[in-house]
Amino acid sequence: MSKPANRCRKPYHLAGTSLAAVALAMASATAVSAAEPVRLMAPVDGVGSVAPAVTIHTEHQTAGIQWPAEWTRGGVPEMTPCTTKPAPAGAILHSVIRAKGDLRRCV
Repeated sequence: MSKPANRCRKPYHLAGTSLAAVALAMASATAVSAAEPVRLMAPVDGVGSVAPAVTIHTEHQTAGIQWPAEWTRGGVPEMTPCTTKPAPAGAILHSVIRAKGDLRRCV
């Protein structure tokens, strides 16, 4: 699977985290299917915050992000594991980012 293109040209910031930093963190993460949940290795505690994660069944390293359930402009790759609320280390995420144009939401 190829790395996602970073199409974000403007420095959008969410909760002190630039989308460029989120995209960089996600670019090195392994894409996972919606059927495989992930366990956070560190907490996510604000919209746009990213934490390392590992898939439950195959133990691949990836990342999880806190993102709104409403359509929100952003550059987070589709199928990135996500949560709509703050989550502690050890939390299991079952949701993923869905994309429509430059809009994203956690479902």
